[in-house]
Amino acid sequence: MISIPNNQKIKIFDTTVFIDYLRGRSEVIPLIQDVLDRRINPAISIITVVELWAGVKDAKDEKRHKALLSPFRRIQIHSAIAYRAGAMAYSFYKNGDKSISLPDFIIAATAEYLKADIVTRNGKTLSKTCFERCQLDSLSTQLVK
Repeated sequence: MISIPNNQKIKIFDTTVFIDYLRGRSEVIPLIQDVLDRRINPAISIITVVELWAGVKDAKDEKRHKALLSPFRRIQIHSAIAYRAGAMAYSFYKNGDKSISLPDFIIAATAEYLKADIVTRNGKTLSKTCFERCQLDSLSTQLVK
């Protein structure tokens, strides 16, 4: 784990960023380089580890995934985050909106709890969950920081 100055705002990375990196999408390379150069205070929800490990095929893949995630602080899902994610999900699901997955609610609740930004390619979906309490850094055809 690398050390980051505490005065930098935390950026919670969504699983989509890592999937893009592992698939070789060039637009995420500068962002990962910012993490390696300590220009970003990076973190991930432990749910991102779960989602990524669902795609690990062999020992080589596992080693690659571990190396990619090594600079990121892992944020555990504790009661406050779980309750908030559940409340967010309920508010959408009761109105019939099932377009957002539980992992996305967990990531949004984690960012909200930490007053962190979310870095994602999934900005359209996650922007619904933020309720103006967290900032999205959305990746589309251009990288936004």
